[in-house]
Amino acid sequence: MIKQKGYKRTVKPRSRFLSDEEIAKLIHFDLTVKDWPETPEHGVTDQGMNFVMLLLYSGLRRAEGLRLRWDHIDWTREHLVVHDTKNKTDHYIPLSRLITGTLKRQKDYLERIGKEDSPWVFPAARGEGHMTEPKSQLKKITEFTGIQFGFHDLRRTFATHAEANGVAFDLIRRALNHKSRSVTEGYIITQIDTLRPVFDAVADGYHRYYDPDWEHQELVDQAEAEEVKTASGRKRVKKRAKKMKKKLDKALPVKDQETDCESRQKSS
Repeated sequence: MIKQKGYKRTVKPRSRFLSDEEIAKLIHFDLTVKDWPETPEHGVTDQGMNFVMLLLYSGLRRAEGLRLRWDHIDWTREHLVVHDTKNKTDHYIPLSRLITGTLKRQKDYLERIGKEDSPWVFPAARGEGHMTEPKSQLKKITEFTGIQFGFHDLRRTFATHAEANGVAFDLIRRALNHKSRSVTEGYIITQIDTLRPVFDAVADGYHRYYDPDWEHQELVDQAEAEEVKTASGRKRVKKRAKKMKKKLDKALPVKDQETDCESRQKSS
């Protein structure tokens, strides 16, 4: 509600958030399309893209992302801390694999452009400060991908998809650092572990939109790795390999089989 001399005007709150398909498209642009040699010129920098993806993966406010420093990140304990937040309290965020991957790509980018000594995760193009106005990069991303969104829409997207992936409302509120009572230092460390499933659930959801088969393949890989550890398991794996070879031999055209036999005779 905006009040001005003599009248009131109600401003409709924004409710925009990215859909599953839009998230998948944005991730695909970031990881693949953006750097294809065949991709038309788009003007999106690695830093601009990394900033947008960090907000999508973490739910950070725009200003919080801009002020993030490398010494705010604890790689060993796998969390980052945001100071000077809107609620005047330090906000601890667990590092999901998507957040970690984005931060590492940003670090690699800064090394390539000779800014690896900057204390800021997103340094300004000129001077010693941090990036201050990423709107031009956001515009280039939205124009090229055709996905229309603002920075705060990414925060809303994080919350919406956390709920869609089964996260309780109270945990989402805490993950976004919405106003709550102050906590002691000891409770803060506990809070990191409590909130970690929120960020992991969002990361899993985003990954699922981008690559629906990744969880199934991961389970298959784990099962095979466990099986190979045992003697009986190794026998089963070898047996399956022999069966697969027979199938491949049958599937080969006759000419290819003859060529294969000739090459074996020569090698012997």
